[in-house]
Amino acid sequence: MDPAGIGKCSPDHDSRCNTAVIDNLGSYKYKDILHSSYLLAQKIKKYIPDSNERISFLCSNDATYVSVLLACWITGNTAVPLCTKHPESLLEYYVTDSQSKLLISNETFLDPIKNIASKSNLPSFVVNHDILSIPSLTNEHKLLDSEFFSWKSNYEDRKALIIYTSGTTGPPKGVVLNHGTLHSQVTAVIKMWEISATDAILHSLPLHHIHGIMNALLCPLKIGGTVVMQQKFDAVEAWKHFLAMDSKPRVNLFFAVPTMYAKLVQEFEKVGKNENDAREQCLKSMRLMCSGSASLPVPVFYRMEEITGHRLVERFGMSEIGMALSTSLNGPREAGTVGIPLPDVQVKIRKINDGSSNQVTDLIVGNHHEVKVLSENENSGELLVKGPNVFKEYWNKEKATRETFTDDGWFLTGDTACFEKGAFKILGRTSVDIIKSGGYKISALEVESCLLRHPDIIECTVFGVPDDVWGERVAAVLMYKKGKEISNSELKAWCKQYIAPYAVPTIIKNVNEIPRNVMGKVNKKELKLKYKSLN
Repeated sequence: MDPAGIGKCSPDHDSRCNTAVIDNLGSYKYKDILHSSYLLAQKIKKYIPDSNERISFLCSNDATYVSVLLACWITGNTAVPLCTKHPESLLEYYVTDSQSKLLISNETFLDPIKNIASKSNLPSFVVNHDILSIPSLTNEHKLLDSEFFSWKSNYEDRKALIIYTSGTTGPPKGVVLNHGTLHSQVTAVIKMWEISATDAILHSLPLHHIHGIMNALLCPLKIGGTVVMQQKFDAVEAWKHFLAMDSKPRVNLFFAVPTMYAKLVQEFEKVGKNENDAREQCLKSMRLMCSGSASLPVPVFYRMEEITGHRLVERFGMSEIGMALSTSLNGPREAGTVGIPLPDVQVKIRKINDGSSNQVTDLIVGNHHEVKVLSENENSGELLVKGPNVFKEYWNKEKATRETFTDDGWFLTGDTACFEKGAFKILGRTSVDIIKSGGYKISALEVESCLLRHPDIIECTVFGVPDDVWGERVAAVLMYKKGKEISNSELKAWCKQYIAPYAVPTIIKNVNEIPRNVMGKVNKKELKLKYKSLN
């Protein structure tokens, strides 16, 4: 991300006077954020006189996070944002693995950072929220302007972020994103979703992940918009923003994970508000609502449309590539599809042919302007991505980096996808979401979508468990509404109305809670190990 672009919306408009961030403690203009970042940069320089080092930081979802992030970049260092909900042992792993040289936290997370700093023998300091209110001096503003806004293309290859993967399919790896890569990712999303300086986003996402950092924070800040930050997602408060209640700050954008939308639906139905009134107000106040980071259940897609009048934009992205696919603002938005490639992004679907030669066949190739179907018989296979949005390396993992790229530079996403009716559709992680049973390939995501159509099922997850006869059997872990549980035989009969008989779960486990990480993802590998004895 080229820091020179933060808050600049047009050559003839000084957007430093615009409101950049509104959090639980106040409202801050771009000049406040920039000034506080400069003060923090001076402090960082006392610990790291040079540059190109890693700085791990743990801050709440508020303006201090933005100031620390920019201060890392002003000093020419790499930011390693940590998750506020991770246990101390996992935070220590990220700090050690990234070889961080300095730890920063705000007051809320002083204790875990002090403990990690002591164990790791690293310097640390605390950012007080008051730094955003310290008056600036004229000469400091001049220095800030010249230092911050003069960064040019020679910073494109400098490392900007290390973001750790969620670890749902293996140990977390540090994804290294340089400024040029971030700039490409942000620019593509801004173009695709037509984000402008007049937009204001309700930010409820964790800030250690590409969704919360790039989509919901850097995109609006890049263009001069406003970020309204929630400390954590709160469905009640979110509805107040959408429905313009209680003098809440204006927002017209909302990016969230599917779990958040499911909770929004549950809250709306619990309160029993008038759908017509809600739809009318949401159509008036909200411009764009987007879902990502996990598969959005089809019933939630349609229920949100009934309540708000908005068809959610669905997109496909990863820590390694930013956003690669998205439904468009003006084109069709069909449930379960993720649209077309973003600007400057190339994608293809390939099939690995059977046999010892391990040859591959391209089935679909495309970019933002055109998608070509190369095979009349098949349309699903492994999804690959190429473009300036793609990362260059995993931190200190050369072998893992090599293995995730083809010889001609395509990134292997590890996802199975198909192309139907002019849009891409993600069928799931090839390793855990594609179930091979009795010679059939079954998408776990499609089975999950079917189960969630049942009026009494709140949540579910589907995966395959090994079987000597079938290869794998379809297993489902379910959460029912209280007092609404039905027999497994009844559920199987119900499923056969909507999916093929071979896709109906044969192993069914009812639970009170399905464990998810902070991005709403389920670790299916762990569940497969836990429930394999049910076979």
